[in-house]
Amino acid sequence: MIKFLGILLVAGGILNVWETEAKMTVDFHRRYFKQFEELDCNGTFIENEFLRLELFCSDCGIWLKNYPSTDYCRQKCYTTLHVKKCLNTFKLPESSLPSYRRLIESLSGRQPDF
Repeated sequence: MIKFLGILLVAGGILNVWETEAKMTVDFHRRYFKQFEELDCNGTFIENEFLRLELFCSDCGIWLKNYPSTDYCRQKCYTTLHVKKCLNTFKLPESSLPSYRRLIESLSGRQPDF
């Protein structure tokens, strides 16, 4: 009987951890979607693609040692010329430009300015 109660306590603890992790995941998803809306993105919200661009713009601001660059990169849902400036800063090959354009078009619902 004691062994059975111990198993129940362990199982209950595991379920509680899973529930907490699930709640955190939903909270993060909501936060990212809210940012997506605040940037006036009218395309399709795909969380991993959105985060990819968020990190890209954040890294750009850090790399340039100009933190407003992060905001410039994010303006109009990543469709400004500043995104191209960031791409050039990282010396990404021109062949990567179409994939970034498709990513931005998908999220923003409009053509980028570059």
